[in-house]
Amino acid sequence: MASKVSERMLARVWERGSWNGERLYPDVGEPLQVVYPGRENTDRGPDFLGAILATEGAELLQGDVEVHLKAGDWRTHGHHRDPGYNGVVLQVVWAGE
Repeated sequence: MASKVSERMLARVWERGSWNGERLYPDVGEPLQVVYPGRENTDRGPDFLGAILATEGAELLQGDVEVHLKAGDWRTHGHHRDPGYNGVVLQVVWAGE
């Protein structure tokens, strides 16, 4: 069965903060709080630019955010070979596959 969620829909959820301020739990590292989701990028490159995230240890991370339906889409889309994605600090995914 195909997913009814699209990358565009997931990007809107990210942009609007529709997770109601809940902490994000990354696969690696400590939980994060979104201070600023970044501004939508309408050109090539990551989906959101200049996001600000706070770790539980109060460290602020600033960088770009990329949105995908699956974690493996990072490689499938070739972002690992594109220097335009070197500033990505968080990949938001719907499913971990």
